[in-house]
Amino acid sequence: MMIDLTLDLGNVWQMLSAIGTLLAVIVSLWLAYGSNRSKVRVKLGTALLTDGSQWYYTVTAINVGNRDVTITEIGLFFKKVKQRVSNTTIFDDSMKIDEHTYPKKLAESEKVEIYIDRDGMNYSIKKHDLKGKISGYVIDSTGKMWRSKGSKVLF
Repeated sequence: MMIDLTLDLGNVWQMLSAIGTLLAVIVSLWLAYGSNRSKVRVKLGTALLTDGSQWYYTVTAINVGNRDVTITEIGLFFKKVKQRVSNTTIFDDSMKIDEHTYPKKLAESEKVEIYIDRDGMNYSIKKHDLKGKISGYVIDSTGKMWRSKGSKVLF
């Protein structure tokens, strides 16, 4: 008594080949989409003049994507009251944002940095009761807001 155990794997190999092809197409589409995206890294920091006379808050925007990005607004975001202070929405004469002309086009790896007088900023914070955490932000020409990851606590 002999049992014939023949297994036809032809269909299994075709199925595995089809799955592999489908996965290859999905990966290639994902790579193509991801490689042509805009991405902006925003950093918030402080800087001191070289003569040590004055402190500034700095907001730096760096184009880390693969295509040009047009910056339309850059500034500080007060998280507690959801208030933006930028080159287009200055609400106090004591806050001088920067001298750049916007919109500003950033090529790949290019950056723009603004300096905000710390004393003027602190005066405005007290005057307008904007205590709490702040972060740097940038808005591009598509309306997307990019914010710094870290935040500073003021007062």
